[in-house]
Amino acid sequence: MYVDKASNELGVVDYQLLLSQAPETATAQQTLDAAVTQAKSDFDTQSANMSDQDKQALYQKMQQDLDEKKQELMGPINDKIMAAIKSVADAKGLKSVLFKDNVVYGGLDITNDVGKIITGK
Repeated sequence: MYVDKASNELGVVDYQLLLSQAPETATAQQTLDAAVTQAKSDFDTQSANMSDQDKQALYQKMQQDLDEKKQELMGPINDKIMAAIKSVADAKGLKSVLFKDNVVYGGLDITNDVGKIITGK
C-alpha cells in the first residue's frame, strides 16, 4: 500500500473561522466601523464645496487612513493567529500550512487546535 508521506506534512486551516473566533476581532471591527462612519461624516462635511477633483483626492486620503487603521487594528490579531498556527504546526511536525480554501484535496486540518490557542479554551 502506498502512503503519501507528503500529505502528513501539510496542514490546512480555515483562516476566516479563526479570525471570527479571535476574541479581539469583534472589538476591532466595532472600532473600524466607527472610524468608517466618522470618515463618511467628515467627507460629507469637508467636501460640500469642493470640486470633483478635490473630492476624489479627499476620498483617497480618507481611504488610505482607513486602510492604515484597519492594519493597525487587525495586524496584531493576524500575528496572534499566525503564531498559533506555527505553534500547532511545529507540535504536529507539519512542514507547511495552507489556508483551507486554497487546498483541493488532502492536508491535516488543524483549525480546531489553533482555535483553542487563540480563544484560550
